[in-house]
Amino acid sequence: MRSLTIIFTLLLGLVQAQIPTGYWRTHLSYNNVTNVEKYGDRLFGLSEGNLFYINVVNQTLSSFDKNMGLNDVTISTIKYHPQLDVLIIGYENGNIDILQDNIVYNIDDIKESNTFFGSKEIFDILPYGDEKAFISTAVGLILLDIQNLEISESYTDIGNNGDQIAVFSSTVNEAIDSIFIDTEIGVMGAVMASSVNLKDFNNWHVFDSANDSVNGKDIVGLVSFKDSTYAATKDGKIFYYENGGWLQYQIPTTGFGEVRNILVSDNMMEIVFPNYIYYINERGNYELYTNIFANMYDVGREGEYFYIAEGQGGIKHNYYGYLWNETKNGPKQETAFHLHYYNNKIVSVPGGYSKQSFGKNYSGLGYNVFEDGEWINYGPNTFPIYLSDLVASVYNYNDNALYIATYDRGLLKKASNGNYTLYDHTNSPLPELFANNVWVTDVEMDNKGGLWVANSGGATGDSCLHVLKSD
Repeated sequence: MRSLTIIFTLLLGLVQAQIPTGYWRTHLSYNNVTNVEKYGDRLFGLSEGNLFYINVVNQTLSSFDKNMGLNDVTISTIKYHPQLDVLIIGYENGNIDILQDNIVYNIDDIKESNTFFGSKEIFDILPYGDEKAFISTAVGLILLDIQNLEISESYTDIGNNGDQIAVFSSTVNEAIDSIFIDTEIGVMGAVMASSVNLKDFNNWHVFDSANDSVNGKDIVGLVSFKDSTYAATKDGKIFYYENGGWLQYQIPTTGFGEVRNILVSDNMMEIVFPNYIYYINERGNYELYTNIFANMYDVGREGEYFYIAEGQGGIKHNYYGYLWNETKNGPKQETAFHLHYYNNKIVSVPGGYSKQSFGKNYSGLGYNVFEDGEWINYGPNTFPIYLSDLVASVYNYNDNALYIATYDRGLLKKASNGNYTLYDHTNSPLPELFANNVWVTDVEMDNKGGLWVANSGGATGDSCLHVLKSD
């Protein structure tokens, strides 16, 4: 399940009185912000396919979803187009929304096309000229006419022998009238001229020879800056294009970890590592910011202000005159396998096994509780031992404790004082499947106060159903 949707009725005692009876509210996860864009007074953050924004003027946070005018779900990337002053929103299914002022316009040509098969995911958006954008997708490169809300050109069959290939990012170098793209077969380039047909795969060059430095590299992104084109690789190397080949850009990156992003913002090229940012200006001078931020994915600058997508830290910025982290409240993870209501609370567990193979997911996400309008996550670090794959929960009014089934080490009990107890093969009838694995698949109460526990596996003859009676 990609998102958690709950209808609030009087049966819930209207846990949130501000939600009218019969209306739906979508509860989304904003716990891993990997993309941030500034549009007007708002900082938009993308987390796990969901969008929210911070208004840096009135200092408010709001979700931005279908209730606000979006036409789809599961967003894959966002990009601000400075010439048109619009925010372009791309989806995993190929759909595209254009946010202009407070109106959302839709371009669904890719999503609804019968020409393309398989994934249509949008990976990257490159603003181009005054009214267009190159869209990198799983079906190829698309030139979008934003002004007229239509596709101008499709460059999809440009692989070897005219095969359709996925394009992950693109950049245009106007100084040499060329376009470069990162694709599933490697980095490619072509001349941009009226006499060159970019739909013909013969007009594209693949940098796949042994002498090409980018050959076989895991490319994070491509940018054009200061009349040059740069490619960042995941292993921390930066290359630039010169005289038909790629050379390594010599900046110290040893020990910085993987490159998360490369972009151009506020007349600076920015190379983003998890804990470092390189700022390179138009004169080629670089400045290194070290160990100030944690787990960075995306950054932006606007004069003296900056904003950073910081994973679970949300969006970090200094628009209030000081460093500040903000994120929208929600469940920690997108998956909701089982819901349980008790005492004006809702417990959501993320699940832990495949319904096709019943294999473990090894999902160490803990569980979420919705109370008084807020989600709180209880992670594995709060448990007696590390526990993954939580699959069900029930509240026992006999001992005022919450019981959680784990497809891992047994049955977890949380007492009213907050203390945890784990029931496994050493202190209960629950059988061991192997090596301390006690896979509990469900837990439920009956109308006589009995706590029923179902488990998977065990030795031949072991019971897979147990009950803890109230007496």
